[in-house]
Amino acid sequence: MSASRWVSCALLTALSACTLYEKPTFDGGIKRDGSVSVDASADASTDSGTGCAAGRLDCDGDRSNGCETPESVVNCGRCGTECALPSATARCGNGQCVVGACVAGFGNCDSDASNGCETRTSESTAHCGRCGNACTAGMVCVAGMCVNDCPAGQTRCGDQCVQTSNNVDHCGRCGNVCPSLPNAVRGCTAGRCDSLRCASGYDNCDSNASNGCESLGTGTNCGDCGTVCSGGTPVCAFDRDMMTWSCVAQDACTAPNERCGAACVDTNSSTLHCGGCNMPCNFANAMGGSCVTRVCTVSTCNAGFGNCDGNGRNGCEAQLNTITDCGMCGRSCMGERVASATCVSGACRLTCTAGFADCDGNPANGCEVDTRSSAMHCGACNRACGASANAVGGTCTDGACRLSCRPDFANCDGEPANGCETDLSSEDNCGFCGNSCALGPPCATGTRRCNRAVRMDPFVCRCEGDV
Repeated sequence: MSASRWVSCALLTALSACTLYEKPTFDGGIKRDGSVSVDASADASTDSGTGCAAGRLDCDGDRSNGCETPESVVNCGRCGTECALPSATARCGNGQCVVGACVAGFGNCDSDASNGCETRTSESTAHCGRCGNACTAGMVCVAGMCVNDCPAGQTRCGDQCVQTSNNVDHCGRCGNVCPSLPNAVRGCTAGRCDSLRCASGYDNCDSNASNGCESLGTGTNCGDCGTVCSGGTPVCAFDRDMMTWSCVAQDACTAPNERCGAACVDTNSSTLHCGGCNMPCNFANAMGGSCVTRVCTVSTCNAGFGNCDGNGRNGCEAQLNTITDCGMCGRSCMGERVASATCVSGACRLTCTAGFADCDGNPANGCEVDTRSSAMHCGACNRACGASANAVGGTCTDGACRLSCRPDFANCDGEPANGCETDLSSEDNCGFCGNSCALGPPCATGTRRCNRAVRMDPFVCRCEGDV
C-alpha cells in the first residue's frame, strides 16, 4: 500500500470492516460520485518518495488537493528547487535542471548542465562561434570568427583579443590580474585595478584591504562597521522589510532564521552559514556566489579556473591549464595515439605518435587520423589524394599519394597536388618519364620524334621516315 493511502478499520464482533482511502492525484483518483477509484497499477508511475505522478509535486502539504504543483524551473525535482544556470536559459526535465538555450556568445561545450553555458564562443579559439569549431594555430577568435589579428583598440593576450583598459584579467597589460578578494567585486578602470569594492552586505571593517570585506551581519559589525549588539538587543538579524541588518532581542530569531553565535541568520541563504551555523562558502577564484537552499553555488569562475568537482563550497578550485582540465573541466589532452601534450591558453597542443595526426582539432578523440593510409590526409592533414589533373583516382601508401593516371599521362614530378601533369607524347618524356628523344642515337635521315606506330601502342622515339 502506498504512502498516500491510509486505512481506517473498525473491528466488529465477528467481522472486520475496513475502508480504504487514497490521496487524490492530479490525473484523477476520485469518481464522479465522490468515491475513490483505486488502481493498483497507479503506484508504478508515482515518485516513491512523494507519492506523486511524474512531473507533479505536493508543495502545499494539503492532502485534499493532491499533487497540485506541476514541475517547473522554480520547483524542479522537489519543491523550492529553482533552476538557475550561468549564461543560460534553464528548463526542468525529468526532475533535473538542464540547459534550454545559451545566451548569445556562449555555449555548453562540455555538455555539463550544472555549469550552464560555460564557454565564451565569442572569444574561445577552441570553440569559436560554436562548440568544437577550433581556430587554426596562430589565429584568434573575435566575435565568434577566427581572424589573424585583433581589431583596433584591442591587444592580443595569448589566444584572446582584450581591451586592457577594463579587463580584470589583463588590466593595463597582458597577464596583469586584478586580485580576487573575499566578498569583494573586482574592477579595472583605465588600465588600473580598482581599489577595494565590497559586495552588498559587506564592508572593509578591519581596514585591511588584503583580506577583502567583512560581513555586516555579525554581533560586532551589525549593519555598519563597529555597531555592536549588546544589552537587550544582543543579536544581529536581517530585516527583510528594511533590507538591512539590525540588533534585535535574543528571542527575535524566527523561522527560517536561526541563532548562530551573536547573529540571527537564514541558513538557507547565508554564505557564512550555508546549511548550518559556521559553514561558510569559500568562493575562491570566483566572481562571487550565493547560498541557495543551503547549497553553496558559484556564480562565475575567474578566467583560467573552473568548479571541476561540482562543490560550490570550495569555489573554483581547478586551474584550467592542465592536460586533464584544459580550457574547461574534464577536457583531457591525452587522447588515443597522443605521444605528449601541453595546454596553452586553454587549448590542447598535441604531439602525435608517428604516422598519426590531429586533423579535426578535437582533443577528445586524440590523433584520430592515420596519415599513412588516409586518402584525405595523406602524409599530413588536408593533403588529399582525390581527383587530380589527368588522374582517375589515387591511394595513400606509407604517407605518399599513389595516382592512377589516364593513358598517355604520368606523374613525373612526384607531386600529387598537380596530378598526372606530364604528357607522354612529348619529346622530353616519350612513353615514360625522362625518356628524351633528343638523347637517343642519331637517325640516318631526319630527326627522332615521339610517336607510335599503331593506335593504343605506347609512344616511342622514332626517326622520321621509319616505318
